[in-house]
Amino acid sequence: MGALSFRLFVAAALGFIGYVGVMTVFALLHRFRVNDGPIPYSGFVVGAMVGWTWATRIAKKRGWIGKAGYGPPLIVEDRGTWTYIYARPNALPFRITLVSGALALAPAVAIGFLAVSSMSRPPIPLFALIVGVALVTLSALFKQFFAWFHNGRRNIQRHGFGVSPVGIILADGTTIPHASIARITVRNAWDSRFVVAAGSGVAMGVAQMGLETQRQIGRISYVVSVEHQGMQSVLAGGLDETLARATMQEITRRLPRSLV
Repeated sequence: MGALSFRLFVAAALGFIGYVGVMTVFALLHRFRVNDGPIPYSGFVVGAMVGWTWATRIAKKRGWIGKAGYGPPLIVEDRGTWTYIYARPNALPFRITLVSGALALAPAVAIGFLAVSSMSRPPIPLFALIVGVALVTLSALFKQFFAWFHNGRRNIQRHGFGVSPVGIILADGTTIPHASIARITVRNAWDSRFVVAAGSGVAMGVAQMGLETQRQIGRISYVVSVEHQGMQSVLAGGLDETLARATMQEITRRLPRSLV
């Protein structure tokens, strides 16, 4: 099964589950006529969107999709006397998306009620549409905030660097002569004392989810740095430990033996 077929299959499966779920909920409520209007199909649309996103993430993680921004975890290219190295950051766990959606649900429903509160008999499809749009928008905003916060702490680098016996060239073009290099280090940038994943004052179940999110992010927060002249410059970040050590090995192989 190819990447496209896999995503279509998962999207269709979760869409069907969403459709059945909405039908079941409204049938249990005995309040609305679900056979009229697009209400039953809203579950299919939401389920299909979630399924497509989830399947796409799995396909990218397994290397089934070769879009720009995805590919081999470690790129090493010889360019004359210099070697270009780029360690691709690990993606944040899917749990971040789930938490974003959970946090956006209540505000989205509130927005829906506010939007139709002035109508005497608001049409249910309109209410569902407003809630759906608000949910997707707020989820994306929450996810973007979490990504900005966590990727900043993980020292994500979007560009590679150059290495040769002469020294190291950073992504911004700064050259560090080999005589100025003290050592190459691998460390975990994540501070385990707190995590932004579920807000403050949340229920115990969500707090436990935050702890698990912290552990997952910690496993992909390794940073490779170069220490020079009393400073530290990040070469690659947001890596798992195996990729971080492989990156360090590629660097030390190309530096003078006196620095290894």
